[in-house]
Amino acid sequence: ESAAGRAIVIVPDGVSVASGTVEVLLHFHGLNLGYRERKTPAGPGPAGSVRDVETDLIPQQLASSGRSMVAVLPQGAADQPYGFGRFNIADPLAYVNAVLALVPPHLPTERRPAGTLTAGRIVVSGHSGGGPNAVSAATAGQAAPMGSATPATDAQWANSSPLFLFDAINNQSELRTVRSQVESWLNEDLAR
Repeated sequence: ESAAGRAIVIVPDGVSVASGTVEVLLHFHGLNLGYRERKTPAGPGPAGSVRDVETDLIPQQLASSGRSMVAVLPQGAADQPYGFGRFNIADPLAYVNAVLALVPPHLPTERRPAGTLTAGRIVVSGHSGGGPNAVSAATAGQAAPMGSATPATDAQWANSSPLFLFDAINNQSELRTVRSQVESWLNEDLAR
């Protein structure tokens, strides 16, 4: 199947969505088939398995974290540069909120929010070839609160999107980009 416009949303049983606002893990997979079902044995999984269930164990990781957090897992394409190529997410907040808007009808009636489901804080992560997309998404949410054109207040800055990379700096160019971005965040922290 095409990766265009595809994502998986994981809402663990213990997460309350009643308020309509949730903390979100936005995770970019690496250079692989992503979260589609494997037709043949590939990497760590047999035919018929899917990475988020068999290998990454994302539902279990979310549940054991103790956080009231849902995961949005964009589906990249194995034939694209860095897995996401033309599917790059320029506005993470708009993307996540568009995905979350589709979730309530798929929840059990007793778990649905009264209105729309939207993102509060977004935690961005990337594995392997998903690193550049994760850095880009986290960067988009730093200088101004996601969805805002005005600079962040000190409180908003302190609550802005953290970035987690897992084996996701793949060459000197990516290292320079990450180093530059982290230095700019540290300088902003120091200034505040």
